[in-house]
Amino acid sequence: MAAILRAFWIKEAVSIEKVEGKLRRVRCPECGYEMPVFYDASAGCTGVKISCKGRNCRTFFAVKIKDGKQIR
Repeated sequence: MAAILRAFWIKEAVSIEKVEGKLRRVRCPECGYEMPVFYDASAGCTGVKISCKGRNCRTFFAVKIKDGKQIR
């Protein structure tokens, strides 16, 4: 039984390389760090606030995406 469940989880796992090929990452407007937050070409959002995960940055900024391009 354990072998069957393990095989199930291995098949369902998606590697980050496959995700990065289709998606883009959010960039910090202050330091340019590419955040571990992804969006695709058809995305659009406003009002999403994120703290930068860069080493010395930690800037709090609002993500704005219009027609698949990050405005800020």
